[in-house]
Amino acid sequence: MSGIVPGTRIDLIFESDYHRGNFRLLSAVVYEVSGRKITLSQTSQPLMPHHRGQSVMVTYCTRDTGQVERYGFSAKVSDLISDYQIDSLRRSTALVLERK
Repeated sequence: MSGIVPGTRIDLIFESDYHRGNFRLLSAVVYEVSGRKITLSQTSQPLMPHHRGQSVMVTYCTRDTGQVERYGFSAKVSDLISDYQIDSLRRSTALVLERK
């Protein structure tokens, strides 16, 4: 996943909403990347437990080539963590996506 590192800002769109042409863009920040799993901050409009298993499109920008380029991929919402430890002093709600 070139360009996806902790601190990367990403945008999510539910695939089902995208195909209907009526979608909202949800923003988040990457906390951790481990293989196909990406742990994110809670989105700007919070996701709820019923979103588990839903497919999303993930987009992000990078400057790998010296120019801003937008990349994207499909993923599935695999978990919501209510007490994710960001650092030694802070905890927050987090999302886990699994890249398809």
